[in-house]
Amino acid sequence: MSEYFIHLAIVCLLYFILAQSFNLSFGLGRLLNLAHVASYALGAYTVALLTTDYYDFFSPYFYTPETFGEVSGSYILFCIFCGTAISTLFAYLIGVISFKLSNDYFAIGSIAYSAIIIALITNWKELTNGVLGVSGIPRPNVLNYSYQENSVFLTGLV
Repeated sequence: MSEYFIHLAIVCLLYFILAQSFNLSFGLGRLLNLAHVASYALGAYTVALLTTDYYDFFSPYFYTPETFGEVSGSYILFCIFCGTAISTLFAYLIGVISFKLSNDYFAIGSIAYSAIIIALITNWKELTNGVLGVSGIPRPNVLNYSYQENSVFLTGLV
């Protein structure tokens, strides 16, 4: 399988995860919630920033591998936990604020929250590098299992 199709399959599976989160809120809960995209973005940017810009700050507390360009499994799990915590905190805050809204007003409130988060991520160039995004995200190394190839990511997702 070529690298292009592997990358395309990974992106499709990530969008499938987002579609399922939308299905939980709209399909089962009958709420047009458009804030899950902002929660996903907050978690992803938190993990990306912790593994790139703030790696030197937190790395003394974790085992660092000898191979260049990889992040140890314990540190990547810490980053995933922090991304989940930040995403959950902001989702809880928007949930408390929009708890009394219903139907169309809830949809407008959730899309406004998403627009604010996306505007912050896009325009805070010193932190997120603007529309170019965070670059140089290292590949994880979990339990001596290296994710250097995209095919390993695909087989790990499926």
